[in-house]
Amino acid sequence: MSNSLGETAYEEILKRILRGEYSQGQLLTEDKLCKDLNMSRTPVREALRVLESEGIVKKVNRSYTVIYITSDEVEKLYEVRIPLESTASKLAAIRAKVEDISEMESILKKR
Repeated sequence: MSNSLGETAYEEILKRILRGEYSQGQLLTEDKLCKDLNMSRTPVREALRVLESEGIVKKVNRSYTVIYITSDEVEKLYEVRIPLESTASKLAAIRAKVEDISEMESILKKR
């Protein structure tokens, strides 16, 4: 994900799904999520796209539905995701240009 708000929205929606606040089969609209998370549509849309690509929600017309997923399936998703993200980070670091590193450093200094 490209921005921290999108990541925050993703983590919060996923956490609420796992805690059962958004139940399986429940329809999630962008309006409701924006209100619940106190965020604009862009990070919420980004989070929903990632959750859909991971098979956690399913797009239904202009909304999303929480799919049925067991705790074992969630564990399996993370078992696959963690090494992939680690490898992606390693490759990004190896392939980074001086300009890329400088840009990342300036972003971090702004925080």
